[in-house]
Amino acid sequence: MLELATYFIVLFTLQLMVILQGGSSWWFNLIWASFFVALFLGRDKLYYPPDHPHVKLRRQNIRLWLGLFILLIFFNLYFSIYVATQHQSAITSFFTGQVFKGGSAWEEKRLDHMAHINQRHEHVTLKGTIRSAVDIDGNRVRFDLKVETINGSPLSQAEKVAVTHFVRTLKERERYIEVQRGDEWEGVVELTRAQPARNPGAFDYRRYLQQRGIHYTAYVRDLGNIRSRPGVVDQLLNRADQYRLKWIGQTEALFGEQTASIVQAMTVGYRDELDRQVLEMYQQLGIVHLLAISGLHVGIVLGCLYLLLSRLPLTRETIYLILFLVIPVYIMLSGWQVSVVRAGLMAMAVLICFFFRLRHHSLVGLYVVYILILMVNPYYLYHAGFQLSFATTFALITVVPKLYPLLPGKSERLQQAVAVAVVAQAVSLPVVMYHFYSFSPLALLINLILVPLYSVVYIPGAFGLTLVSFFSLDLIRLPAWAYEESLNLLHRGLEWLYRLPWATVNTGQPGWWWLILAFVLLVILGRCAELRQKGAVGLVLACFSCLLVLQPLLPYLDRQGYVMVLDVGQGDAIVIEAPYRREVVLIDLGGQLAFYQEEWQRPSRTFETGRDVILPYLRYRGINQVDKVIVSHGHYDHFGGIQGLLGHISIGMVLYPPVMPQSDFERLWLTRIQEKGIPLYHVSKQDHWGNNEIQFLVLHPPLPQGGLAKQTHNLHDYNLVLWNKIYDTTFIWTGDVEEPGEYQMLDAFPWLQADVLKVAHHGSHTSTSEPWLAQIKPQVSVVSVGGNNRYGHPDREVIRRLAESGAPLFRTDHHGGILIVIRPGQYSVVPTLQADREQVQ
Repeated sequence: MLELATYFIVLFTLQLMVILQGGSSWWFNLIWASFFVALFLGRDKLYYPPDHPHVKLRRQNIRLWLGLFILLIFFNLYFSIYVATQHQSAITSFFTGQVFKGGSAWEEKRLDHMAHINQRHEHVTLKGTIRSAVDIDGNRVRFDLKVETINGSPLSQAEKVAVTHFVRTLKERERYIEVQRGDEWEGVVELTRAQPARNPGAFDYRRYLQQRGIHYTAYVRDLGNIRSRPGVVDQLLNRADQYRLKWIGQTEALFGEQTASIVQAMTVGYRDELDRQVLEMYQQLGIVHLLAISGLHVGIVLGCLYLLLSRLPLTRETIYLILFLVIPVYIMLSGWQVSVVRAGLMAMAVLICFFFRLRHHSLVGLYVVYILILMVNPYYLYHAGFQLSFATTFALITVVPKLYPLLPGKSERLQQAVAVAVVAQAVSLPVVMYHFYSFSPLALLINLILVPLYSVVYIPGAFGLTLVSFFSLDLIRLPAWAYEESLNLLHRGLEWLYRLPWATVNTGQPGWWWLILAFVLLVILGRCAELRQKGAVGLVLACFSCLLVLQPLLPYLDRQGYVMVLDVGQGDAIVIEAPYRREVVLIDLGGQLAFYQEEWQRPSRTFETGRDVILPYLRYRGINQVDKVIVSHGHYDHFGGIQGLLGHISIGMVLYPPVMPQSDFERLWLTRIQEKGIPLYHVSKQDHWGNNEIQFLVLHPPLPQGGLAKQTHNLHDYNLVLWNKIYDTTFIWTGDVEEPGEYQMLDAFPWLQADVLKVAHHGSHTSTSEPWLAQIKPQVSVVSVGGNNRYGHPDREVIRRLAESGAPLFRTDHHGGILIVIRPGQYSVVPTLQADREQVQ
């Protein structure tokens, strides 16, 4: 029975993946055919002689097989219709129908207009119903709006839009404070398509919204009317939001800022106030599940409540009923997180079995909840939290009971704790590495210590202290102080571990072959544990460990070189990986200047290029050390990203132009670099380094007389320019050099040419002169530039010169990050936002 149910779930999952990916119909035939192959292989279990006492069981098994097969076909139809509906947009149909009704060239105009909608649309008036909680963060207000009319005309079907409003005044912000789910909202907005991932490994906001059935984002230009009209369901959800906010406020009154944010995360899943560095520390050390409400937290809540209720004069059935009613309330208070819904539904199923004294198996309950959640939204299948929650729970149910007796030791509880930690880590690691590109070698040991500690002390303490504080804050001041001080002490220890150079390893995103191999090893581990083959279990765990070690070593076996011109907006950041990963060089660090804001306007989290763009890409590529950081010059759009990198990734050395710091920002961060023990060198014309596969030569600027330049009215005069060669492919990295610098290089290096030219100063008219292009003769040109920037970069004259030179132009504002893959004798350019690959020999 359980084997059949498990096989069905595997086929169900494969079928759903094919549907979500838009696979061909022959995949369905293959999946369904495998169902009958399994039936044939297991025919001995279905055949009994007519006089056999279990002949009725045979009939039941056959009916079960046929029933599951019919379910597969049903789910195929259900999810196919769901996905087809999800991809339709009533807003797109509205615009194409309104603008182009009739006409001989309708289809051509429709496609042109669709391309326009995909980028940006004119201002329109939307009217609809708010379908989410209103998130207010500084001057930014966000919510989902179910749009019913556009410019007064009704849509064929109401459609959700993600609305963002950057309010201009405090009075305008206060209008949203009382706004709730279910209220009617009207305003003038600018409709756009959400941004896709603009760099490899980055968060894909467009895909995230599409999986929620949202095709457009709306930026408010003029706020109209807001009218309260919540229905019964909305009132219930709003009441849950209010209780959640009240709980959050109580934790802030009871604890300090950092402890309160951790208690909020552990009790009601609220992470908005959680310090980003603390959250990153938990993630990198592999213990973030302690802050994400899951079966552990639900079990603790129900267990503590059961102990309290069992001391009252209540029957066991009454206690089960009370616990059953508490679960959906807690799910609502925790924000409907997938892991809570999964744990809550499973607990409700178990309580029903207890109440009616039915036989049950946890695995069947897990499968039922799995299918129910995917029927609500099949795209949950791709969510990291969903995958971690169900994969880990499945492994704990099936493997741990068979594994722990095989472990050495006399204490059964210790054996179980070790088995739980080993199995949970082994199952979660492939998922974590695929989604987050790193893991901690210390995770197993830390979890062995912290999971029992949090289960016994910190999670129950968070619930208990907060609950009692509603009755009397003074009564628990001392216990709350002890709780907070012990948690702070624990965090200081975790911070010490986190700062160790080997505490986390960036592995890069594993390929499918690696994931399949890891999955096969985990299945073999479970089978060996079931057969009680102790030696085989140890061998499989050793093979799995070798597979983990292999992943971060793979780049050192790759003979290709990689150059990534990252999309950092109006700035430069270029990551160069030498063949066989013999060197990693980062040229410039990007950076976006923040404008002055009043205190009420400041969001809880601001964008930082180094932390939010460069560091995720380095993790995606499995880079654990940058050997050289080359700063072309000290302007913020080339050096600002150092704030998010320093202390978060190992840096071998920093190369800087031959000029003293010209701003307070430069002085501050160059000092911090040296305080970290990172060597700082000033380089100038003719400096060079390299090996057989990769070489660098500094072309500009020359070393000033008397050493470093003390002051300069134009920092671009001392901008570093480098010639770079990987195998036979040559590059020139220009930074923001201007025409006088170009002429100096042409005079000093008459042989100078390059296959790939980084267009200087984001395409400004002050650079990229015709004589420069005439000598360099680039085959490809790349410009790093922000979309719709206020400088008008790249300049039209520069674009014309590049077009006349015959070099195709790749722009980060159009193509996103631009990857150049170098092999001996050839290279290819792969834009992130373009499927086509341009192969240049």
